[in-house]
Amino acid sequence: MDKKSTALTGTGLSLLTLIGASLVLSLGLRGCRLDMTAEGLYTLSSGTKEIVSSLDETIQLDLYWSESAGADIPQIRTYAQRVREFLQELVQMSGGMLELNILDPEPFSEAEDAATSHRLASLQVDGAGTSLTLGLVGTNSVDETEVIAFFDPSKEAFLEYDVTRMIHTLGATNKPKVGLLSSLAISASFDQQSGQMVPAWQIVTQMQQQFEVEIIQPDATELPSDLQVLMLLHPKALTEEMLNSIDAYAIGGGNILAFLDPHCESDPAARPEGNPYAQQAPPSPVPSDLGPLLSAWGVEWDSTQFIGDRQWAQRVRSGGTLGTTDFIAWLGMTAEGLDADSPITGTLDQLNLATVGSFHSAEGATSKLQPLIQSSDQAAPLATAQMAMLRDPATLLQGFTPTGDTYILAAQLSGTLKSAYSEETGEAGGIFLVADADLLADRNWIMEETMGPISLGWRMIADNGSFALNALETLAGSQALMSLRGRGNAQRPFDLVNEIRQQAEEKYLQREQELQAQIQESQMRINELQREKSGESMMILSPEQEKELASFQDKMVSARTELREVRHGLSKDIEKLGNRLMLWNVAGTPLLVAVLALIWTLRRNTRRRAA
Repeated sequence: MDKKSTALTGTGLSLLTLIGASLVLSLGLRGCRLDMTAEGLYTLSSGTKEIVSSLDETIQLDLYWSESAGADIPQIRTYAQRVREFLQELVQMSGGMLELNILDPEPFSEAEDAATSHRLASLQVDGAGTSLTLGLVGTNSVDETEVIAFFDPSKEAFLEYDVTRMIHTLGATNKPKVGLLSSLAISASFDQQSGQMVPAWQIVTQMQQQFEVEIIQPDATELPSDLQVLMLLHPKALTEEMLNSIDAYAIGGGNILAFLDPHCESDPAARPEGNPYAQQAPPSPVPSDLGPLLSAWGVEWDSTQFIGDRQWAQRVRSGGTLGTTDFIAWLGMTAEGLDADSPITGTLDQLNLATVGSFHSAEGATSKLQPLIQSSDQAAPLATAQMAMLRDPATLLQGFTPTGDTYILAAQLSGTLKSAYSEETGEAGGIFLVADADLLADRNWIMEETMGPISLGWRMIADNGSFALNALETLAGSQALMSLRGRGNAQRPFDLVNEIRQQAEEKYLQREQELQAQIQESQMRINELQREKSGESMMILSPEQEKELASFQDKMVSARTELREVRHGLSKDIEKLGNRLMLWNVAGTPLLVAVLALIWTLRRNTRRRAA
C-alpha cells in the first residue's frame, strides 16, 4: 500500500472513530457530566443544590442577552454562554420549580422595554448607538422581583452566589427579621435644640427596605425570640440579662453581625460632630463593650488599642505646617485588604474605616477566626488614649514603627463556642465581627447631593453600606448560602505558555542589554579616537577607527543573529506546545471520553442481563 492510500485509510478510520464516539456519547452518556476544571467551575456546590432542590414555589428567570450586539465581543459572548449554561443547569436540578426564558432586547422590542423597566444595564458598544444587555430578572409566584443588572465577566467568581442568593430571596415567603441593638442615635429623632428632625442613618434606611428591622433598646433585658439575625452596632452598658441573652443566642447557633469599636467617633460622648482632633476632648475613649462574651467565645479584643496603618492611611488636613498628612487612624482600604473569595467582601472596591480595632484567637480557643478585612504589614497597634487629646493627626506619625505583621480587622467566627454564663457549648452559626462601628456613619460612605433645599439623591463614596448589607443577606439567607464562596474564573491564562515566554524574554532582554553595552563601549572608543584627530583629518577615518568600526559591525551582526535565534526559539517552543494541546483536544479528549462511555455502557448492559 502506498503512502497516499495509507493516509486516506488513516483519515477514514479517524472519522469513523469520531463518529462512533459521538454516537456512544449521545446514547450512553445522556445527562452525564464530567467537570475537569481546576476549581470545579461547572459543578454546583452543595449549598446551591440544597437551596434549588428545596424550592416549594415556581420562580421564573428571564435572562436578557443582546446576542447580536455581543457577537463581536469574545469575552462577553463567552461569558454569556457560561451564564446561560449555568442557569440551564439550575433549571434541570430544580425539578420544574425554575423556569428559564432567554430574551433578546432588540431595539424597539417588548423585551427592550421590559429590560428598561427593570433597570438592567445597557452598555454602548460602538459609536452607532448599539447597546448590549446581559442581565437577569427573577420573579416569584406573588410577582416579587429580584434583578441582577449586569453579569460582569470580571466578577465571574461570584456568579453562583449572586444567582443562588436571588433564588433564595424569591423563594422566601417573608422578609428576614433583623434585630438592631445600638447605643448610637441611628434612628430618626427630633432634636430639641435645633427644633428639627434628625434623619436616620442611611444604613438603617436601606436595611428597612430589605429586612424587617426591629430596634432593640440597649437597656432591654432579652432578645426577641424570632430573630434571624442580631446586629450589634457599638453596644455598651448592656444589662447583665441582655448579655446573657446574647450569649445564649450565640451558643444556640444564632446569627450575629457585631460592629465593635475601641474609640467610636460617632458616639456623642466621643467628640463633637465625630471630629477626632477637635479642640474639645473627652477625658477618655469610648469603647464598645460586650462584657465577658468575646473572651468566652475564644476571641481576644483589646479596646485600649486601635490599629494605625501607613499603607491605608487617608490624607487629611494637618493642624501643623504640613498642609496635609497621612492620618494612620483613618483607613481607606482597597480590595487588596479584603478577602477576595468571600461574597461579602469579594465584590467591594473601597472601605473607609476610622480608629479600627483588631481581633485574634485566644490561646486554646475552640473557635476560629476567618479574616474578612486585614491591615497591611505597615501597621501597628496604638493606644486609643492618644485620640482623646489629639490636636494634629500628623503627631501619630512621630515614632510610629510598623511591626511587619497584619491584623484582623473583621472576621467570621466559626467552630465551637463556650458560654460565658454556663457550662454549655455550641457550634457557631453565622457570626461576623467587625472592629469598627464608625464605618456605617453616613460621612464615611455616602453623601446626599442637594440643590438648595431639594435633595437630588444619595451618592456612595465607599462600599461600607454594601459590606454590611452583604453580611446581613448572607446571614439571613441560610447555612447553605453562607457556605458559598467565590469560585474560579473560566477565562484562565495559559500558565505554561506564559512561563515559556517569560523565560525566553528574560534571556532576550539580558542579551539585549549586553548588546547595548557593546554599542556604547564601541561608540565611546570611536569618540576617543576621533578626539585624538584635528583639522582636516577629522573627516577621514584612521586605520584604528576603521578596525574599530569593523569590529563593532561584526559584534552587531553576531548579537542580532543571536537575538533572532532567541525569538525563534520562543515561537518554536510555544508552537510545539500549541500543537500538543491541539492534538489532545481534537483527538485525545474524544477518544478518552469514547473509551469511558464504552466501558460505562458495557457495564450497564452487563448489569441489565444479570438482573
